[in-house]
Amino acid sequence: MKSLDDLIRFLLEEIALCGDHGAGTSDIIKFVEAYYRIDTADNDGHASTGRPTSSVDRKLLEKIWFWLTRNPEIHLGKDGKSCRLSLSEVENLNASLSTILREHNVDNTASTPPKYQASTQAGTPAEQPGSEPIDAIVKSQAIPCQPNAELRVYVSTERRWHALTGHAFDPERLPRLDFACLSIIAAHRERGILQPELVRISGQDKRSVPLRTQRLQDAGYISKIPVLVNRSHTSRLTHKRYAREAAENNSDADRESDPNAIIQPGQNSMENPTDLLALHRAIFDLLRERKLITTFELKDKIVSCLI
Repeated sequence: MKSLDDLIRFLLEEIALCGDHGAGTSDIIKFVEAYYRIDTADNDGHASTGRPTSSVDRKLLEKIWFWLTRNPEIHLGKDGKSCRLSLSEVENLNASLSTILREHNVDNTASTPPKYQASTQAGTPAEQPGSEPIDAIVKSQAIPCQPNAELRVYVSTERRWHALTGHAFDPERLPRLDFACLSIIAAHRERGILQPELVRISGQDKRSVPLRTQRLQDAGYISKIPVLVNRSHTSRLTHKRYAREAAENNSDADRESDPNAIIQPGQNSMENPTDLLALHRAIFDLLRERKLITTFELKDKIVSCLI
């Protein structure tokens, strides 16, 4: 059984990988459950069943939250202040904020990171345009929460940079807006994110984002896989930490599926894009199966004849 210190280190790393968006209370609970699944699998020598263990009860979650929020690298809210609120108190505050904003007909969806605009600190998201009404609502109700989102947990800038880039804070090596893109990509973990969705979430110019993601790929921070969405070519972007796992999952799916099933009704969409590399492999597998020569084999035969 791993120690509490091991768990805190695990949580710090997971929160750091959430990037500039930080982690919500529900995220923290999921991380704790994932940690105990991994720990149980390691001890038993068997793969995890994917279900939370019964040992993760509310009392334990409250204790873990207490020690996590006492860590000097942890703060609640974007103002960088530490907080002594319990897990239940934070959840109640977030529920109150959600209710107040809903009564004022304000969309306060916290499932996607805030749009990234000009920022006074590299790697830190600025507020969305038009957030002043939300600020006024929050202040009028005396709720200690940052605008546009629930009260979330953040780690230090240095830890965030090390988790996302593998090196220390270096805005010359990785410009601010490039880091903002990287932060959003990492927050989507092994699922990755489509480039049009990255444009939407980041709020950056759609002509600039492809250049930034190409720089991120060239520097080895992400993988950039071509996909087909609504008959348009785009890319699925995955942080390097999850790229291998995503590639292995895609490879396993390719081996187990019928090449004719690569494209299914409704697959060529934002929710389920067609992997062009998998499609190309399926096409050439089908050509070999039908005893037809591929363009690569044809080229090799022509070259060998000319030598």
